Amino acid sequence: MKNLSKMKLLVVETLHLFINIKTCFRISLVKQLFNKMDFLDQIVWRRGQSLHEIERYLIVFFLGANYTATEIAFALSRSVNCIRKWINRYERTGMMATLRKTGRPRSTTADQDFDILLAAIENPFRKLNDIKEYLHSFLSRPTISRRLLENKFFACVARKKEFLSAGHRAHRLQFAENHINFDQWHRTIFVDESTFQTGSAVRTLVRRPIRTAFDERYIKTVANSGRRSVSVFGIMSANGLGPLVRINGRFDSERYLQILDETVLPYIEDEFEDGNVFYYQDNSPVHRAGIVRNWFNQNFTPDQLIPTPAKSPDINPIENAWGRQKIRVSETGVYADENELWLAISEAWLEMRETYNCQNVVNSIPNRLQQIIDCNGGHTKY
Repeated sequence: MKNLSKMKLLVVETLHLFINIKTCFRISLVKQLFNKMDFLDQIVWRRGQSLHEIERYLIVFFLGANYTATEIAFALSRSVNCIRKWINRYERTGMMATLRKTGRPRSTTADQDFDILLAAIENPFRKLNDIKEYLHSFLSRPTISRRLLENKFFACVARKKEFLSAGHRAHRLQFAENHINFDQWHRTIFVDESTFQTGSAVRTLVRRPIRTAFDERYIKTVANSGRRSVSVFGIMSANGLGPLVRINGRFDSERYLQILDETVLPYIEDEFEDGNVFYYQDNSPVHRAGIVRNWFNQNFTPDQLIPTPAKSPDINPIENAWGRQKIRVSETGVYADENELWLAISEAWLEMRETYNCQNVVNSIPNRLQQIIDCNGGHTKY
C-alpha cells in the first residue's frame, strides 16, 4: 500500500483543485481542514452514510492517479465496498451526484453533517448548545447529538491532567530520551507522598433500575462537613510495596530526613543487600532542600539519584498504587476521625501488598517513556 503521508498530500492538493472547481465552497472551511491534517483519520463514518461531495471529488482524483480502491478507502477512512460501489456507479453513469433516495429525508444536508463534525473536531469541549450557536443553526440539540453519535463522537468524562508548559514538555522529552534504554528499573526504589481525604471525589458506579437515582439503596453517602485528611509517605519497587509512613503535621525537610534514616535506608538494606539501587522521587521543594541534597551526597552516588522531570506523575509507578488504594479507602465509608481514616489506609496498603503486581507496573516504564517521546513531551495515558 502506498505511503499514507503522500496520500494526505494529495488530499490537500485535491482540496485546492476542488476550490477552483466549486467556487461556492467556503474558503474558510478548507483553511480549517489545512490546519487539521488528521481530520480524515478522526472520522468514523456510520454504515450506509452517503459520501460527501468532497470525498467524491477525491475518489475521482485518486482514480486518475492510478490508486486502487483499497488505497482510496484507507486514505478516506471508508470501507472498500463503499469505494468500489461508487467507482462502479461513476464509471457506468459518469455522474458524481448521489441518487435521490426514497423514504423520509434527513433533516440535515451532507454539508450540515460535515459542519457539525468539524465543529466538534475543532473544539472537542464544545457542548451541543455551543455547536448550535457556532454554526448559527436552527437544528435541535438531539439532531446534533445524533449526527455526532453516527460518527462515534461520544460525550465522555474528560481526563484531568496538569498543565504542561513548553519547558515542562522539553524536560520530559529529554528525560524520556535519556532513559528509554535504562535497564535498571527493577532495582529502582520509587517514593512519593499522598493525601487521603474523607468524601474524596472518587467516582463510584452503581447498578440500579431507571428512575431510582435517589433510592437510599443506590446513594453513595459522603461527609462534606468535618472533612478529615491524612498524609502518608510510601515506598515501592519491583519487589513489591514497601513501608507506609503516616505524616503528622507539616511535611518538611526535617521530617523527610527522619523518614530517609528510619524507613528508606532499612528498606534498602532488606531488599537490596548489595546496595546497588537507584532512587526515584519527584521534584517537590522538600526533596530539593539543601540538607536533603547533602544527605543524598553522603548516602548515594550521584548516578543513583535519578533526575526526574517536573510535573511527571505518569512516570512514577507508585501513582498507580495510590489510585488503587484511594478507591479502596473510599469504598469503606465515612470515617469519624483521622485515626480511623489512617487505619483504613494502612489496612488497604497491607491488603494491596499481597495482591498488587508491582513488577508489571514497573515493567511498563519503557512504554511510558516511549509515549512521552511519541507525543513530544506531552501527556500519556498513564
